[in-house]
Amino acid sequence: MEKNAAEEAYACYYIASNYLSMGQYDTCIKMLDRSEIIFSKLNNIEGLLHVSNARANLKYLQGRFDDALILFEDNLNKSKKENLLRIQVSALSNIGRINWLRGQKDTALRYYSEALQKSDSARIPFMRGMLHLLAGIVYQDMGYYELAASKILNSIEIFEKMNYLTKLPYAYNYMGSVCFEMQDDEKAIDYLKKAYAGLKRTGDFWGQAIAYRFMGRAFHRLKMQDSAEYYFRNSLKLARKLNDRSGELSSMRFLGEVFLDKGKIDSTLVLLNESLDKSLVLKDSRE
Repeated sequence: MEKNAAEEAYACYYIASNYLSMGQYDTCIKMLDRSEIIFSKLNNIEGLLHVSNARANLKYLQGRFDDALILFEDNLNKSKKENLLRIQVSALSNIGRINWLRGQKDTALRYYSEALQKSDSARIPFMRGMLHLLAGIVYQDMGYYELAASKILNSIEIFEKMNYLTKLPYAYNYMGSVCFEMQDDEKAIDYLKKAYAGLKRTGDFWGQAIAYRFMGRAFHRLKMQDSAEYYFRNSLKLARKLNDRSGELSSMRFLGEVFLDKGKIDSTLVLLNESLDKSLVLKDSRE
């Protein structure tokens, strides 16, 4: 009976994770509640920490970074006591992401480095790939494009070797973005097209929103403003559909820049002021 109960609890947790990825937060919470009740009855600490990690991810996606950080730090401390490496890696990487959003780039890289060491010990190749990718994104943000390219290519190599089709397009996405920063628009668009094809195949709307943003930036620099506006509008539409606060802010800012270049001053002011107000509420210093 206990085995069946544990299987039910994990099933509820995985279903909740799927709803989380689709932006259906109310249903996600209901499934997490069911999972947590069963894990509590079983006194299953690992299961409870998985649920807590999912709740922290939910708060992160809602832009509630203070609440998410408290939960991730609590999960990190508890998982260290229980020697649960997978949960430690997840908590460390997410704490790093929040620090990155708040402009604490060196701190973010320290957390990613610790997480990478633990993922090596735990032999979690997909997390190694994700951590190389996340570090590459930070280096890109810092303007260290050669370092960024090296890290992201590491992630591509890992994901291609694993045939990890759900995350490989993300690596293509960010590699395209780095190529864009290095003024290689042709290579950037090639990577972004590969990314979009993979994301469309897997039905990943989150990744498609990111690909739209990067495509928009490439076309914006090529002075193809109508194409840039098309991609940024689609990115914004998806971000709002998914309740992705961070993606929404980025899309609004980029779309505002296109409006500015097109001479739509009133539209620019409305959009950028709205973006500024929301970023202040979320304490998103990058935006």
